[in-house]
Amino acid sequence: MKKRISFLSIFTLCLLLSSFAAFSSSARAETDDRPIMLKINQYYIVYTSSGSPYLDNKGSMMLPLRAVSELTGAAVSYNKGTKQTTMKWKDRTVTFKPNSQTVLYNQNPKTLKSAAVIQNGHLFVPARVLLDGLKIDGSYQNALLTLKDKNFKTSSKLIAYLETSGIDFNQTPKAANMQTNEIRPLSVSLNLPTVGKGKGSMTLTARNISGAAIAAGKEDLHTTIATGKPASDGIYNFQFQNPNRLRAAIAKDATFTFKSDIDLSAGPLQYILAVGSTLD
Repeated sequence: MKKRISFLSIFTLCLLLSSFAAFSSSARAETDDRPIMLKINQYYIVYTSSGSPYLDNKGSMMLPLRAVSELTGAAVSYNKGTKQTTMKWKDRTVTFKPNSQTVLYNQNPKTLKSAAVIQNGHLFVPARVLLDGLKIDGSYQNALLTLKDKNFKTSSKLIAYLETSGIDFNQTPKAANMQTNEIRPLSVSLNLPTVGKGKGSMTLTARNISGAAIAAGKEDLHTTIATGKPASDGIYNFQFQNPNRLRAAIAKDATFTFKSDIDLSAGPLQYILAVGSTLD
């Protein structure tokens, strides 16, 4: 099942960084294995076309700016003259530029352990700019950074659409709330074909963290796939899993795999989100 949604551009930074080699998820077939390290409210961020979060050589969690700003609704602007980027969330601002450890929190200078960097044409920022600079509620546990704010439900157009439009015929993740956390996706393996060349696939490895066994038919590791033109061009297509798929019993604390096709005929892969819940 697919649905279509249009978005306004949240910022033009990627265009201004066009001198760097941009990553294109549609350019070639690829097999990719990556850990899942970021969760926003109940949504595990399985994939973003801006790149994956990672720990740098100083132990700092680095986040892809474009994806984080779109998934939280934080405003982003770029000053071409000073080469500075500014993020704004509520009454807080953070200003920084690549390769500089000095940042401004509401115009007050701070020195961070790690600097923002550009990788494959995408800007990555230390998670500290969101946690300390923008005062977004976050926690880091078991190699997972979780950001929580009820305002993301309206500030993020992507999340707002998922939660208010009723487009998901299985009523998940619309019916899930910020506290939903019964299954944890651990890692994902992707096989992505060139656009128009058929279907790709993903294999998620996940763990039952509900504290109890999950009976057959009750597991709901629910994925939402967004494809299409980049958000700055305004078009996404959503793909949802078959609600009638087989759901095996999962023992307490057990690890299991979930496989799904990815249809890229409408455009490149932009996001994969997952909610780890159970069915009533």
